[in-house]
Amino acid sequence: MFGPAQENPLIREQLAAAVRQALAEEGIPDAEVHLERPARLEHGDWSTNVALASAKRAGRNPRELASAIAARLEGEGVPHLEAVEIAGPGFINFRLAPGWLHEVLVDVVGRGTEGFG
Repeated sequence: MFGPAQENPLIREQLAAAVRQALAEEGIPDAEVHLERPARLEHGDWSTNVALASAKRAGRNPRELASAIAARLEGEGVPHLEAVEIAGPGFINFRLAPGWLHEVLVDVVGRGTEGFG
């Protein structure tokens, strides 16, 4: 499921920007969003603990904050994103849509290979 293109900075930055926007809409501006690859494939393509890291500052339950972020992301139509799932006490797991590779390849062809690799 995971290939080198998932490391593509365009996909990663789009997802991080969408999470930052969702956090800002939840009243948590300027949060640092760290995305990482889950150790287990069933946890998706990317994951973040941003709800756990931000909940105390926001005075909210981490799992509730993660659910609010997920709901905002699902309603936003984030490029390349198929599913958002909450795990454990407030981790957020992301699964990329099957069409992500096609969109990235179109971008590479249009812009050239610089920055992709």
